[in-house]
Amino acid sequence: MDSWWGAGGSTFFNIFVVWAVNYLAMDIERPFGEEPNDLPIAQEMERMNVLLKMLLHEKAQRIPDYEDGVDKRCTLMPIAFDNAFMTRKAPPPAVALAPPVTEA
Repeated sequence: MDSWWGAGGSTFFNIFVVWAVNYLAMDIERPFGEEPNDLPIAQEMERMNVLLKMLLHEKAQRIPDYEDGVDKRCTLMPIAFDNAFMTRKAPPPAVALAPPVTEA
């Protein structure tokens, strides 16, 4: 550096960057808590409990019958369970795909 203020400015900038990285690392080290950047542990726990409760549902206790490798009761319709009542909901509408374009 040719001047003392250039050396001082670049030193300040380098130290500022190192401290910024240090504070980011400290925030990443503690992902559990109530801060905005923390993981949503309470929501994930509720989601896991709902999924575990689905295993207690009457339809989940039934063992499927297989005949020639195909389940005859399979309707190929996705089933989504409501959190509170475990009722069947309508599947989302199907998306029509366009046929591939062939060049002649």
